[in-house]
Amino acid sequence: MLLYRGWASPAAATTPRQAFGFVFVDCRLVADTAAKKVFLGRPWRPFARTVYIRTEMGEHIAPAGWDNWRNPENEKTAYYAEYESSGPGGATAARVGLVAAACVRRSEKIYDRKHPGGMGCRI
Repeated sequence: MLLYRGWASPAAATTPRQAFGFVFVDCRLVADTAAKKVFLGRPWRPFARTVYIRTEMGEHIAPAGWDNWRNPENEKTAYYAEYESSGPGGATAARVGLVAAACVRRSEKIYDRKHPGGMGCRI
Protein backbone atom coordinates (compact mmCIF):
# COMPACT_ATOMS: atom_id res chain seq x y z
CA MET A 1 0.00 0.00 0.00
CA LEU A 2 1.33 3.43 -0.85
CA LEU A 3 1.67 6.11 1.76
CA TYR A 4 0.69 9.68 1.04
CA ARG A 5 2.22 12.50 3.09
CA GLY A 6 1.93 10.76 6.43
CA TRP A 7 -1.37 8.95 5.78
CA ALA A 8 -1.83 5.29 4.92
CA SER A 9 -5.23 5.85 3.37
CA PRO A 10 -6.67 8.82 1.57
CA ALA A 11 -9.04 11.00 3.53
CA ALA A 12 -12.31 9.13 3.54
CA ALA A 13 -15.14 11.32 2.29
CA THR A 14 -18.08 8.98 2.75
CA THR A 15 -21.49 10.63 2.74
CA PRO A 16 -24.37 9.68 5.08
CA ARG A 17 -26.14 8.04 2.11
CA GLN A 18 -23.22 5.70 1.33
CA ALA A 19 -23.34 2.25 2.91
CA PHE A 20 -19.66 1.60 2.24
CA GLY A 21 -16.29 3.20 2.95
CA PHE A 22 -12.65 2.18 2.50
CA VAL A 23 -11.92 -1.41 3.58
CA PHE A 24 -8.41 -2.87 3.49
CA VAL A 25 -8.24 -6.67 3.91
CA ASP A 26 -5.12 -8.82 4.33
CA CYS A 27 -2.79 -5.90 3.56
CA ARG A 28 0.78 -5.11 4.55
CA LEU A 29 1.65 -1.48 5.31
CA VAL A 30 5.30 -0.69 4.62
CA ALA A 31 7.18 2.57 4.22
CA ASP A 32 10.55 4.05 3.39
CA THR A 33 12.88 4.27 6.40
CA ALA A 34 12.36 8.07 6.41
CA ALA A 35 8.68 7.63 7.36
CA LYS A 36 8.40 7.75 11.15
CA LYS A 37 4.80 8.76 11.94
CA VAL A 38 2.07 7.64 9.57
CA PHE A 39 -1.63 7.68 10.48
CA LEU A 40 -4.10 5.07 9.22
CA GLY A 41 -6.65 7.67 8.21
CA ARG A 42 -8.48 10.88 8.97
CA PRO A 43 -12.02 12.17 8.38
CA TRP A 44 -11.97 14.67 5.56
CA ARG A 45 -15.58 15.45 6.41
CA PRO A 46 -18.31 13.93 8.60
CA PHE A 47 -19.32 10.27 8.09
CA ALA A 48 -15.89 9.10 6.92
CA ARG A 49 -15.49 5.30 7.12
CA THR A 50 -12.29 3.26 6.96
CA VAL A 51 -11.60 -0.28 8.20
CA TYR A 52 -8.44 -2.40 8.28
CA ILE A 53 -8.97 -6.17 8.57
CA ARG A 54 -6.06 -8.57 9.24
CA THR A 55 -3.47 -5.95 8.27
CA GLU A 56 0.25 -6.17 9.05
CA MET A 57 1.44 -2.70 10.08
CA GLY A 58 5.06 -1.56 10.13
CA GLU A 59 6.71 0.49 12.88
CA HIS A 60 6.01 3.70 10.95
CA ILE A 61 2.32 3.58 11.97
CA ALA A 62 1.64 6.15 14.70
CA PRO A 63 0.56 4.55 18.02
CA ALA A 64 -2.61 6.71 18.01
CA GLY A 65 -3.44 5.19 14.62
CA TRP A 66 -6.04 7.73 13.59
CA ASP A 67 -6.29 11.52 13.52
CA ASN A 68 -9.42 13.68 13.68
CA TRP A 69 -7.78 16.22 11.34
CA ARG A 70 -8.22 18.95 13.96
CA ASN A 71 -12.00 18.68 13.78
CA PRO A 72 -13.49 17.00 16.90
CA GLU A 73 -17.00 17.28 15.40
CA ASN A 74 -16.09 14.60 12.84
CA GLU A 75 -15.55 12.13 15.71
CA LYS A 76 -19.33 12.08 16.23
CA THR A 77 -20.02 10.53 12.82
CA ALA A 78 -16.73 8.99 11.58
CA TYR A 79 -16.26 5.23 11.70
CA TYR A 80 -12.71 3.91 11.93
CA ALA A 81 -12.00 0.33 12.88
CA GLU A 82 -9.38 -2.41 12.95
CA TYR A 83 -9.59 -6.17 13.29
CA GLU A 84 -6.62 -8.41 14.01
CA SER A 85 -3.96 -5.79 13.24
CA SER A 86 -0.44 -7.22 13.55
CA GLY A 87 3.20 -6.15 13.35
CA PRO A 88 5.04 -3.37 15.21
CA GLY A 89 2.43 -0.75 14.25
CA GLY A 90 -0.53 -3.02 14.90
CA ALA A 91 -0.71 -2.57 18.68
CA THR A 92 -4.11 -1.01 19.40
CA ALA A 93 -3.66 -0.17 23.11
CA ALA A 94 -2.78 3.48 22.36
CA ARG A 95 -5.36 4.02 19.60
CA VAL A 96 -7.50 7.15 19.85
CA GLY A 97 -11.25 7.09 20.53
CA LEU A 98 -12.18 7.21 16.85
CA VAL A 99 -11.75 3.43 16.60
CA ALA A 100 -14.83 1.22 16.91
CA ALA A 101 -13.04 -2.02 17.72
CA ALA A 102 -16.10 -3.77 19.19
CA CYS A 103 -17.95 -3.63 15.89
CA VAL A 104 -14.97 -4.95 13.96
CA ARG A 105 -14.99 -8.16 15.94
CA ARG A 106 -17.90 -9.04 13.65
CA SER A 107 -15.72 -8.43 10.57
CA GLU A 108 -17.12 -11.38 8.66
CA LYS A 109 -20.56 -9.78 8.89
CA ILE A 110 -19.54 -6.23 7.95
CA TYR A 111 -17.25 -7.16 5.08
CA ASP A 112 -19.10 -7.91 1.86
CA ARG A 113 -16.88 -9.65 -0.72
CA LYS A 114 -19.27 -8.69 -3.52
CA HIS A 115 -17.56 -5.30 -3.66
CA PRO A 116 -14.13 -5.81 -5.26
CA GLY A 117 -11.17 -3.55 -4.65
CA GLY A 118 -11.57 -3.60 -0.88
CA MET A 119 -14.74 -1.52 -0.85
CA GLY A 120 -17.32 -3.38 1.16
CA CYS A 121 -17.76 -2.39 4.75
CA ARG A 122 -21.37 -2.42 5.85
CA ILE A 123 -21.77 -0.01 8.70
